Amino acid sequence: MKILNELAHAEKLLKNGFSKFMSLVDLMVLAKYFRYLNKSNAEIEQELFKFCRTFAGEFSEIIFSDQIEKAIRYSKRYDLRIPVDVPITSKEVEAIKRLHNYRYEKIIFTMLVLGKYFKLTNSKNHTKEYYISESISTIYRLAHTSQKKDENIFHILYKSGFIDYILKTGSFILKFTNTDDDSPMEIVVTDISNITLFYPPYCKVCGEPLTKKSNSHSSCIKCQKEQRRQSKNVWRKKYYKETKL
Repeated sequence: MKILNELAHAEKLLKNGFSKFMSLVDLMVLAKYFRYLNKSNAEIEQELFKFCRTFAGEFSEIIFSDQIEKAIRYSKRYDLRIPVDVPITSKEVEAIKRLHNYRYEKIIFTMLVLGKYFKLTNSKNHTKEYYISESISTIYRLAHTSQKKDENIFHILYKSGFIDYILKTGSFILKFTNTDDDSPMEIVVTDISNITLFYPPYCKVCGEPLTKKSNSHSSCIKCQKEQRRQSKNVWRKKYYKETKL
């Protein structure tokens, strides 16, 4: 999984050391962090060597110099990922709700937020599309759901025209929206670690917020009463019609 808050991760590394011995990911994050502080390539190299000598007991400059150079080159291409608010438009919310399945909606909403977040936190990404390179298990986890037996949500999303899969890069691309969407903002995700908090359950009838008591619970108390009332009326009409025959 990508590190969502690289600033906090870099600060933690500088305090506690590597997450695992000579982790390339850690070195890349630190290289981006030092570049974020406007340090030159030579200064970044010095800082990384200093960090490794401090926290990697068996560190060898000769053995790991290529790894450090790779981290420095990487930091030229990508910004340090710092948390930002993610805006979701009314057009995007409307498209998601057309799925009429809250679990599917949570999945695609999570993917949308991730795609926008990764784009917003990388100023060097000038594409119109939103891409997600996270694993399927990570997407499920962030959406607070899990895969059911014999169910392939991602195939359903593909068939519905929401996503496509880019085999070459091993990433998903969102097909139902892009940066050209200029409709009004409806949701702002301010906590990337709690995405579904910003897409709560809602009544399928009236659209009001809903406290789900089970997976099958899809309408509020008011609408449930109205549905029961209508069902009773239908039953009464059928009963009186049959008794008159």
